[in-house]
Amino acid sequence: MGTFVFCLTLAFAQSASETTSPSTPLSQPVLKADTTLDEVKAFVLRRVPALELPVSAKDWQRKQGKLRKRMLSEIVYRGVPEEWYAGDVRVEWADTLDTGNGYRIRKLRYEALPGLWIPALLYEPAEIGPRVPAILNVNGHVGPPGKSIEYEQIRCINLAKRGVLALHPEWLKFGELESDEWRHNDSAYLDLCGISGLSVFYLAMKRGLDVLADHPSADPERLGMTGLSGGGWQTILLSALDTRISLCAPNAGYIGMGVRVHNPNDIGDLEQIPPAMLKVADYTHLTAMLAPRPALLIYNEKDDCCFESARSWPSVFDPIVPFYRLYNAEGAFQSHNNQDPGTHNYDLDNRLAFYRFVSSQWGLGWTDEELPVEGEIRTKEELTVGIPRSNETFITLAKNAMASLPLQTTDSVEMRRQLLADLTGWRAVKAIAGESISVAHPSITVHSTFLKTEDWSIPLLILENAAVNSKGTWLMLADEGKPSLEVDATARIAEGWRVLLMDPLFVGECTVAPNKPAQFAMLINTTGATLLGEQASQITSTLTWTREQFGATPVHLRARGRVCGLASLVAGALAPDTLDELHVEEGLSSLKDLLAQGIHYDDAPSLFCFGLLGHFDIGDLESLCPAFKEK
Repeated sequence: MGTFVFCLTLAFAQSASETTSPSTPLSQPVLKADTTLDEVKAFVLRRVPALELPVSAKDWQRKQGKLRKRMLSEIVYRGVPEEWYAGDVRVEWADTLDTGNGYRIRKLRYEALPGLWIPALLYEPAEIGPRVPAILNVNGHVGPPGKSIEYEQIRCINLAKRGVLALHPEWLKFGELESDEWRHNDSAYLDLCGISGLSVFYLAMKRGLDVLADHPSADPERLGMTGLSGGGWQTILLSALDTRISLCAPNAGYIGMGVRVHNPNDIGDLEQIPPAMLKVADYTHLTAMLAPRPALLIYNEKDDCCFESARSWPSVFDPIVPFYRLYNAEGAFQSHNNQDPGTHNYDLDNRLAFYRFVSSQWGLGWTDEELPVEGEIRTKEELTVGIPRSNETFITLAKNAMASLPLQTTDSVEMRRQLLADLTGWRAVKAIAGESISVAHPSITVHSTFLKTEDWSIPLLILENAAVNSKGTWLMLADEGKPSLEVDATARIAEGWRVLLMDPLFVGECTVAPNKPAQFAMLINTTGATLLGEQASQITSTLTWTREQFGATPVHLRARGRVCGLASLVAGALAPDTLDELHVEEGLSSLKDLLAQGIHYDDAPSLFCFGLLGHFDIGDLESLCPAFKEK
């Protein structure tokens, strides 16, 4: 592990009114480059559940049934009000477009959950009999066109002309649902309340399947699903968890978590990496849960977005073949490598592969060519269905949920602390000091070192006046990192204190992938740990080490900023014996301010700990921390 020696400059003689220079010696890193990034990857990889081949098809049917129930109860519907998912789907039918080309387009909207209506189009054969195949077609990140995107229209028209019911719903944030209040990572506001944000995405597609399955002409034995990108992700999730889907074809929509760790472009949005998912299953397990139902995994050789074929096959195709072999159904599990154009697409080559697969698996005898659709592509305006002005969004759902939070309780302090530990995943872990480099100066000695725990290296600077016996220790941390604390550290040293400066996880020199910090936070949280809990554990480890290192003299903790402030409050609440005073500056006054002030998940992912606001607001944490001092 790397350390550094720096020359103490006249910066420490600055008055408290002076600003910190960008060239301050405190800005020099303690750790080797990419230390924290490598540790985050290792942390996640150790927690990816292995995919184990069962002894028989019967054994796998039993195991996948249990996984399905756990995914739904522990991940998808975690904390979700029953009224969101109970009962039959509500549908409102609107205009019908008679095309004169062997099919019609019926406009509709359905209620995904109370107050949230999803506009959709049903491409219906003009001549339709009983028990016809039906396919749910879902979108990815297509921008303003939404469900009018051309390649989706072409596929749905072709399916309808071939006698298939094709339902195409709008996806959250796009088309008619385009709104800043549908930013996908803003589902974190619901997570904060203890309501699975993933459930909104799931219900939006699941209720679409309900509409399709309820169609009087739909064959319940031949319900299919397909989509590109985010549509591919929707396809694997719903198909794995809803066995009504008897055939699916996800296109460039997902990959195993172990691969995502090494390829940031594959990580995706929060719904694809939901909190605690790996406590139940990885995407490898979800894929195996398709067996023995027909599945075509489409990937693109030169994908310019994500999930290139070469790294996707070893993750979610090759390991799954033996599961289909248990059922003697290897032919039902197929792959398609798109080379023309080979980019992120659902163009002609991929569509033809899909038609062939559907035809062969359902015995339809379709031609190998795509049916012409010239002059049949319609504008966004022509395909607009309309939604209520009061339609729910992530923001309105979260506001409603927050109104009654946190829940009132009469639990004891000990029970409250245990609940907080459970919510955050906080752990009391041992920290051992690494190599230390000391530089002595006439009035100040600077020690550059790091603390090592089981999972993390914590960079630490120890500053003390060599000429006096320290009154005690101040541990300082700030959202802006160690250099921003120079003036404050200088003032405390002048008063006769020892000062320790640390950067917790995702702060200062421990920032991970500056352009994608939220994605790596998702990876930590999806293991069942939380970024907030890991930060708080690092702080308590450092406080405990400080006690051991410097004896019984007072230990004060000063945190500046929303991130360090919240992590320090959690640490102080859960390990009150490790410090004598806690001072928080520029912190949150309430977790509800995250929504009120428009602070998004991408801005500070550690603040959105699942379920925290359901039981604790900032004042509750302060009351659990005896060392907390009002400003």
